[in-house]
Amino acid sequence: MFCQFVGLGYHCFLHTKIKELKEKLEWSLCDKKLPERDKDQNADLLKWLKKQSMQSLIDWFDCIELTSLRSEDGTVTQRGGDTKRDRLFFTLLGIPGFEEKPQNQLKVSP
Repeated sequence: MFCQFVGLGYHCFLHTKIKELKEKLEWSLCDKKLPERDKDQNADLLKWLKKQSMQSLIDWFDCIELTSLRSEDGTVTQRGGDTKRDRLFFTLLGIPGFEEKPQNQLKVSP
């Protein structure tokens, strides 16, 4: 029962953050200082978020995978399965590691 309570807390927190994000995106579409390219990306993300239920949103991000390969120089980690829209979503939610990184960019850690 305690685990269900904790899970419900996270569910409510995520629901609130996504609601705030939708409001932020709607305001950004009215901002005349925002470049047109950014407005288009924000409009695309907002349209997509409005069509998604919480469960389908969680299911969508279940496909993102990290692949690690070991070599003599270190470990190479590649993230796969995400799109520009996904990276924008995570960046606007404040989740680190998704800021302006191309999908195929590799990160080498020793």
